[in-house]
Amino acid sequence: MSLDKAFEKIISEKEAALLRPAASQVGAALKEYNYLEIYAFPSIDSLLAAGIAVNVLLKNNIDFTLSIRASAPRELAEPSLLLGYPAQGAQEIRAQRPSALIGIGEKPPGLLHIAVTSSSDSSIAALTAAVFSELTVVGYPSIYGLVAGYWRGLDRGKKASFIGIEASIAEMLKLENKVEELFSLKLFRWPEIATEEAMARTLDPYLPGLSGDLDACTKLLRGDPRLAKLLGKRLEEAPEQSIATLGEKLYELLKKMSKGPRRPTDVIGISYYSQVFPLRDLREAVYVLSHYAAKGYAKQVSLITVDELAISAAALYLYTKNFPGIVETVNELITGNTQGSLVLNRVKIRKTSIGREYVPIAERVLRQLGYLGEQEILGTESEEGLLALAEDLLQGLGPGSFMDYMSRGCIEYLEGTIFAKINEEKCRQ
Repeated sequence: MSLDKAFEKIISEKEAALLRPAASQVGAALKEYNYLEIYAFPSIDSLLAAGIAVNVLLKNNIDFTLSIRASAPRELAEPSLLLGYPAQGAQEIRAQRPSALIGIGEKPPGLLHIAVTSSSDSSIAALTAAVFSELTVVGYPSIYGLVAGYWRGLDRGKKASFIGIEASIAEMLKLENKVEELFSLKLFRWPEIATEEAMARTLDPYLPGLSGDLDACTKLLRGDPRLAKLLGKRLEEAPEQSIATLGEKLYELLKKMSKGPRRPTDVIGISYYSQVFPLRDLREAVYVLSHYAAKGYAKQVSLITVDELAISAAALYLYTKNFPGIVETVNELITGNTQGSLVLNRVKIRKTSIGREYVPIAERVLRQLGYLGEQEILGTESEEGLLALAEDLLQGLGPGSFMDYMSRGCIEYLEGTIFAKINEEKCRQ
């Protein structure tokens, strides 16, 4: 097995050094045991990483098991790959066979029983694709590293470029004609649909008063002679001067409607579009798959590379069907539809009554608009109790407090989902 040739030419030596310890242990496990146990933290990023790993193992006829759980096992009897768990937790893990953790946070010092690869500038999915690229050809499934990079907000470089290994993956996929790099307004699906339709479809950036409202978008364009030239035009047909004018208007709207500072790259920047990926606009794919996972299909997202067309079609159908509800939910929350809060370790969980399938997108949009602070998490009261995204709780509380609250029963992972339940009575004990 050999490194992806295109990827090998692009990746830096520093990045390669980061990947080799995990790649060495995974390679040893596959060669000696032809088997791997995969454990994935219940986050969108980790689920997509699992999908990449599963694709590689299936292509190479290697047996595996896949478990989604909020805490990493302390004892590993079989060769294992842990995805999305805090890197510092590796100190407490004992492994009897070759194992690796591709995680978040700083790698702990000293000797460890498992190899650790982690970076704050790259998603778990991108790191996973890169680790396996040290062992075999990953190729096209690396595209999920870009999707995860958008989920993690790692497109914060110059011109909204990726800052981590996603940048190398994007270059590789461009060389293979799997993605196209566009620099323009960040309007969803603009290469294939009219400007007003793309504006109405766009949730990143969320455009208050425009997102989800085709009539309002059409009225905005029609009301200005400079913008009227964009009506009915796809990206390649749109006049550059009109694009620039629209960018200025959207940026002013975004600044006016946001509680926090915004950057021009929130409106205009680099986007990746694919003619071979079922969810062609990779920015939109983040929203489609996160909604699907929240709807109760986390396991399907982790196995998306097994049956990409069917799972993508199902996810897109649900997203499209529920799109009006998504927009309505976000608009209600912007106007202050919350019902108190719960504080855990200085992290405020804002209570709402929205459907849990809306939580990932609503949380993301509210944070971008500045309606959620750094120490705030969006929660929802449901039949199961107060729920929040497991990854939000881990990030907000920190690994130590998160695990402590789980051990006390204050936080309880809902099996097979991306949510955790907050048991308020046990949190007070």
